[in-house]
Amino acid sequence: MSNGLPQTIAILGAGNLGQAMAQGWLDRGEVPASQLILTRHRVGHLHPFADRGVRVTDDNVQ
Repeated sequence: MSNGLPQTIAILGAGNLGQAMAQGWLDRGEVPASQLILTRHRVGHLHPFADRGVRVTDDNVQ
């Protein structure tokens, strides 16, 4: 469903499952990196996603 507005997917607490989902979407080109936000307390684990242009943060409120 599209309403013409940009869509963003946020995965809060991107552990193993969340990272696998994001990796699959990115690898298949289903979701562009610019439309993903991943959060995790230890944000250092998300650096490979940041290198691909995904927004990563340790703050779920952003």
